[in-house]
Amino acid sequence: MLMAVTFGLQLLVCLKLQVYFAGDAAIVADAASNQMKGGLNYFQIIYFLNNPNNLGMLYIDMFFLKISQLLGTNPVIIWKIVGMMLATISSGLTAFLTYWITDNAKMAYISYGICAFLIACNPWCVVPYTDIYSVCIPIAVFYTYAKRGQKGMCGWRRVLLPILLAFVGSLLKPTNILPGIAVIIVEVVSDMHHENRLNSLKNLGIVIVVAGALTMGLYQLEVKGVNYSYDEAYLKPWTHYVMMGLNEKKYGRYYKVDDEYTNSFLTKEEKMEANFEVIEQRLTKMGLPGYLKFVARKTVNTYGDGTFAWGIWSKDYRPLTLENIRNVIWLSVLAGLGLNIIVTVRRRLRGITESLVIMNVMLCLLVWMYLMLFETGARYVFMFAPCYILAGVSGIYRLMAAKNRNS
Repeated sequence: MLMAVTFGLQLLVCLKLQVYFAGDAAIVADAASNQMKGGLNYFQIIYFLNNPNNLGMLYIDMFFLKISQLLGTNPVIIWKIVGMMLATISSGLTAFLTYWITDNAKMAYISYGICAFLIACNPWCVVPYTDIYSVCIPIAVFYTYAKRGQKGMCGWRRVLLPILLAFVGSLLKPTNILPGIAVIIVEVVSDMHHENRLNSLKNLGIVIVVAGALTMGLYQLEVKGVNYSYDEAYLKPWTHYVMMGLNEKKYGRYYKVDDEYTNSFLTKEEKMEANFEVIEQRLTKMGLPGYLKFVARKTVNTYGDGTFAWGIWSKDYRPLTLENIRNVIWLSVLAGLGLNIIVTVRRRLRGITESLVIMNVMLCLLVWMYLMLFETGARYVFMFAPCYILAGVSGIYRLMAAKNRNS
């Protein structure tokens, strides 16, 4: 019932804002249309050479374009409905996991309400792009892990589906692999205390290899399905995103000057060498105190916006009161995450192991570390918001429960 009401509210948001695209969503959607008609144009080929991570979204757009043709409807409607459904589902999964961690129905409803407001009724939910189409994946990784554990599964049987989901999900959005890494870290630490730890670690290694091989195979199929060849002149190595993440002008956000600089070199080796040179210059200029200050400012810019940077894309949509409410709720969630970290560490020191909670907190820390190292932006947190809400709400409850036990 709650999910049906949420979907109804989403429709009101959709009709009120008339949002169709933001960021690169329009480029990918147009490319999908052209690919179905015979092939990408020159600009789109250059775009995907620069952004091969968006090939997954290209195929999703093509799939729903085909569905819209069969139904005789506007593909934008289908893109929006799917995005809204994924946002609603992620809210439901967050509520279920909150209940499993806290065993408290009230906290599950609170968790759902926060998700519905911050995620499902956020304008991003109707933008057909990787952020909203990935919003279910991180929380679903934890859900499948918890569900399989509830069924009594352990070892590779418990982690196979969550790790596969994270690895294959990285084809849509590279950061989808982070919850899979959190699962692997927790499992490795757990296996170190297992009687048959060598056998357990071997099985985990086999799962990782299988998931990695499948992901690479699917990526190669994606590349072969479009009409362009690999060209190092347009490649952006990982060093480019580290360099961009260190720009002081935008505090690590996208910076066109850095983009043009990397593209001015022709080979991968030249690009990486040039990037390393700029990285060294920027770190030397900052020094340790300057770098710590930079990271602090970068953190505030990335995590201090409960609208997840929607205002950047829609300057005419800035109702101050609604923005303030979103920010207050989001900052409260982050405060709850901090409390959760404290409670989790204290309980771990007492020998209490809570795999799902530790995994959830670890993911939030991994996301922060990733965004502090590479290019960042408040929008990049949107797909992980359900996991942050789960950690925040359960953290507040766990601290309250601990105080009640001690009183």
